Amino acid sequence: MQDARIGTRLRGYRIEQILGRGGMGVVYLAEDVTLKRKVALKVLSNDLAADPAFRERFVRESQLAASLEHPNVLPIYEAGDQDGELFIAMRFVGGSDLRKLLDERGPLEPAQAVRIVRDVAGALDDAHAEGLVHRDVKPANILVASGRGANTTGHVYLSDFGLTKRLESTSGLTRTGQFMGTIDYIAPEQIKGEAVDGRADQYSLGCVLFECLTGRTPFERDPEVAVIYAHLSDPPPSAHALKAGLPAALDPVIARAMAKDPVERFDSCGAFAAAAGATLGATTAPVPTELPVATSGLSAEEAVRRSMSEAILRSVEAGTPIQGDEIERAVNTAVARSIAEKLAGPGAKPPWRPRRAVWLFVAAAIAGVVAFVLLTRHHPHVSTTPTPHPSATAPPVAIPRGVTRIDPVTNRVVTTVQLDDANGKVITGDGFVWVARPEHVAKIEESSDQIVATIPADMVPAVDVGGEVWGRNATTFSRIDVHTNRVTEVSISSIGIGGVTADAGSIWVARGGFPGGAPPAILRIDAASGRLRRTFTLSSGPQTGVAGRDIAVTDGAVWYVDESGGLGRVDIATGAVTTVPTTANGGVAAGDGFLWVLDAEQRTVIQIDPSQESVVHRYRVGAGPGPMAANAQGLWILNHDDGTVSHIDPVQAKVVATIPVGVGPLGIAADGTAVWVVH
Repeated sequence: MQDARIGTRLRGYRIEQILGRGGMGVVYLAEDVTLKRKVALKVLSNDLAADPAFRERFVRESQLAASLEHPNVLPIYEAGDQDGELFIAMRFVGGSDLRKLLDERGPLEPAQAVRIVRDVAGALDDAHAEGLVHRDVKPANILVASGRGANTTGHVYLSDFGLTKRLESTSGLTRTGQFMGTIDYIAPEQIKGEAVDGRADQYSLGCVLFECLTGRTPFERDPEVAVIYAHLSDPPPSAHALKAGLPAALDPVIARAMAKDPVERFDSCGAFAAAAGATLGATTAPVPTELPVATSGLSAEEAVRRSMSEAILRSVEAGTPIQGDEIERAVNTAVARSIAEKLAGPGAKPPWRPRRAVWLFVAAAIAGVVAFVLLTRHHPHVSTTPTPHPSATAPPVAIPRGVTRIDPVTNRVVTTVQLDDANGKVITGDGFVWVARPEHVAKIEESSDQIVATIPADMVPAVDVGGEVWGRNATTFSRIDVHTNRVTEVSISSIGIGGVTADAGSIWVARGGFPGGAPPAILRIDAASGRLRRTFTLSSGPQTGVAGRDIAVTDGAVWYVDESGGLGRVDIATGAVTTVPTTANGGVAAGDGFLWVLDAEQRTVIQIDPSQESVVHRYRVGAGPGPMAANAQGLWILNHDDGTVSHIDPVQAKVVATIPVGVGPLGIAADGTAVWVVH
């Protein structure tokens, strides 16, 4: 029997076919009749829509989810209530979800499984940094775009933040006492109704990795109560024992992510994914023929012994599993392993292979040249010179879970300030580096590379202007006096806020719009008084929503990423809103007279002349690019999957360096003296 909604309209969407059904409702393929684009339209069940408390929470949490600024979070275009029906419109991803992929293909190749989990881990860590917990991480909520070859996968998105909850929520239970999540992947603390934070998502992600590797969930029991009991009491089975060819070292990594006590799990989802990736040295890619090294004159054994503990070395040489904390230390030395292989010389057979991120970096470093034609008719002086091969500079191995300093002139890592709980957000200003930590902000003095203050502040630093650091959490703005470290709250709501930037005297923010709330807009806030100066409403056309990734200011204009991943422009003098025909799904940045736009899906940075609104050049960067930072030396792009930073010099019109910065980079900032990367 055909669904009665097929062929009808809901708000401005024409419903075409069913994409899937779930416990919360039905997902349809629909067309936005105004913008002529396909969307995934989720219509919630009548039972949920009839609950007033749920209706309120749905709109509120959709706003929070839409404010997430990560390329692996599925963008939300609109959410609301139409004639009593709750709906949410999201980007349509051509491909499949991980659930269907596993059903069709069975277990994935280990490197492919870890790559998917790493992308999801980045999205989760970003959400956790904003104070949000997903609480229903499972294969059906992981969308995988079609790859370019057989048995390959494309861009990965984490979807369905409908169960998202603020970290300060007291438990994983609903009002009726039911836990929220899916039984095969649910964390023990959710079952018990205890406090839930990002480590519950890590547990679920551990279950997902187990299934990707083995083709089955960790606890296959009947009835369901037996599955619940197993989550509470049974250790996870060995993936190595269930699937021949898997590294035995994966078992303790998964076991730690799935520890019954959240305290025993990894510090972050990214740390879990990095540890899993570090075990694949013997099962993933071939050794690259050329590898930039920062050490010479050492044998393979000597190079490794300088950077690895004796315990890890014995484990690797014996081929036995690396236990517990040894995995994390192994992550710190993944690059050293590759150096050791290079130093071993032709024909040598060291007892390990380099981790995937290292050979991916090398592949990116020798990528082909890029030319462009888009919009050249608008600018007679557009350069059509292909981007040369990026050079590679190999600094000392960076320390994970810290803040790494790069010299912008030499393109080398100078030092790393250890900071175990940095969550990935970093800015610079007034001679200091400001790093977000759980309920605190770390203040690092640039002249000494020392942490000089840890400021109690529930905020993520966004900009430094007028002697104050502005930041926000999911509901409010705050600012820190850079001299006294005093924190004051600003009486402007941050709900629905995406990107934040600043110029002389003003704070600029992008706000998404939802039915029943304020419309989408660009807000201008006076930095001195903290008062709203002007609202630029985005009311029609392709700029009807704000994706909430980045926002940038150039002379006379504010630029933002619109809800379709396009580039919007607001004229500051007239308030006129226009669009530029280019893809900006990874964000925008401004610096040195140029606008920089990131197409994350194509791994391309587009250099734009803002006065002409025309493309100047295109640059190919590393895997998993974003975010970006600009300074006098050019543009710096963090490549999460490669563990590198790409440095674009606009004078030379090329990528002049690709800098290894270690496993799991999360955030980047730049000023005139340094580039800072958070792990």
